[in-house]
Amino acid sequence: WPAEEVMTYYMLSRPEDFKDKRICELGSGVGLAGLALAATINSAKIEMTDGNTQAVASLKVAVESSQKAEGGLQCSNISAKELIWSEDVAPYSEADSFDYVVAADCL
Repeated sequence: WPAEEVMTYYMLSRPEDFKDKRICELGSGVGLAGLALAATINSAKIEMTDGNTQAVASLKVAVESSQKAEGGLQCSNISAKELIWSEDVAPYSEADSFDYVVAADCL
């Protein structure tokens, strides 16, 4: 998905905008943007979401593998969760607020 690559490039070229920020990525898919950001910038929190159960399972494996890899991740507070846009998002409270909500190639 080309827009994911562009969004990733944009975020990585502006590290000062994302350092110490809470970021939610909608429609993370394979997690390119979220994982690249977590690997290079110490954000306060990165939450990658997707509506596809299999994609979320793969994201969780990717996060775990990346955390264990040599060099690990700069952002230690990274997670993946299923988020269905047509369902109630009540689990999110003010404490779960984000500085940025980002999305690319979402249909």
